[in-house]
Formats: sequence, C-alpha cells, structure tokens
Amino acid sequence: MDIERIIDQLDIAAKSYPMKALAPKVGKRYGTLANEFSDQPGYKLGLMTALRILEMTRDLKALDMIEEYFGRVPVVIPKPKPGRMADIMLLAGKMSKEFGESINAIGDAIYDNVITKKEAEKCLKENMDVIKICLELQAYLDQFLEEK
Repeated sequence: MDIERIIDQLDIAAKSYPMKALAPKVGKRYGTLANEFSDQPGYKLGLMTALRILEMTRDLKALDMIEEYFGRVPVVIPKPKPGRMADIMLLAGKMSKEFGESINAIGDAIYDNVITKKEAEKCLKENMDVIKICLELQAYLDQFLEEK
C-alpha cells in the first residue's frame, strides 16, 4: 500500500477545505495538523484525525484508495424517495450505459485477437464501472425492503 499517496490525498482534501478552518473541527491546532502532513519529527497523522478529515471534507478519494488496495469497491448508496420511480430509471439507464461501454471496450480489445495491457486496463475500468452502478442500484432497492 502506498501510504504516502493516501496521506497526500488527505492533505489535498484538508487544504481544499481549507486546512485553517478544518484544524479545529478535527480537534487540532493548525500548526499541529500542518506538521502531521509534512511528516515533521514527532508528528504523525493518526487514524482518528484521518477519519475526521474524511468526514468533514467529504473528499473520500483517500478512502477509495484504501478500499482499492484491499480489493474492495466503494459504492455510493443513494437515498430512495417514496414515489420517485424516476430515480430507479435513472440508475437503470446509467447501468445500461456502463454495460454498453464495457462491452465496447471488450469488443475493441479482442478485435485483433490480442489484448494489450492498455486495452486490459480499459476493460477492467469499464467493468468496474458496471459493478459499481449495479451495486448502487442494489443498495437503493434494498432500502425499500427496510421500509415499514
């Protein structure tokens, strides 16, 4: 796992907030938080601080990187609104679009009977997009089972 890239992504999120406003909200002084990001001796960015940064900034790219490392897929769970069948249709339409893009990438890759690394990477990315939208739709529909 490339911890430095994850810390860099958290740093980007914190600076975008901006960091001076974020520091007290995560329970740190600005100077302390800045030292933790710059890897000053005696300063380490802890898990609780990292989680608070994710929560406050809502920039989840660092979390996505961690999940990818562990072979997991981040999924946004949309909140259903009663009577909003249009939401389901939008998700189903997006699923159809992503599936089509995945099939096109596979077709392009196998056209010459040789799959290059670049083609395989594109196929994998497109396939992951299909998986994500399918999981989003699944999570959306699952919530209707929980309604009383």
